[in-house]
Amino acid sequence: MEARLPVPDSDMKVAYDRIEADINLPEDRYVFFSVPYRKNWHCYVDGERVDTERANVMYTTARVSSGNHHIILRYVPVEFYIGLFFFVLSVYHISKPFSFYSE
Repeated sequence: MEARLPVPDSDMKVAYDRIEADINLPEDRYVFFSVPYRKNWHCYVDGERVDTERANVMYTTARVSSGNHHIILRYVPVEFYIGLFFFVLSVYHISKPFSFYSE
């Protein structure tokens, strides 16, 4: 059985909405992220989007080909942006009747 080592800290950057890492794979394999699976996680390998899949019931994984790669796992909160759009639209419509008083 092949040992599985984590990506060294020097090669990995973690922010509130993304994880970036440079990896070298000897063969095609799945890269496992110990991040709960949600459809809002998007994986990019060398700038090209690849599909994420559910692994071990609740985690995120992505299929990556062999070789050196720069991987970005980015969280895109789609529901937040939809809610923000409707909030701005509501504020606009609520404030519209009051605009004639300022003239």
